[in-house]
Amino acid sequence: MNQPFARTEDGGVFISDAVLKSQAIVSAVGVSLPSDFAEKSQEKADLLERRLSRLEQALGLEPICAR
Repeated sequence: MNQPFARTEDGGVFISDAVLKSQAIVSAVGVSLPSDFAEKSQEKADLLERRLSRLEQALGLEPICAR
């Protein structure tokens, strides 16, 4: 199995050639994320945070994440 990172003899870490080759293939094909991907992801994260907050309150638990 290919490992995404490799270690040099002096302890440094670098990205392996397998990852770089995969990235080049994906880039050449033209695969990319939609332009509004980050915005939609943030909206989903906010929704999940509100749901978690309501569950915590309903169960009488302390908030896991405080703002």
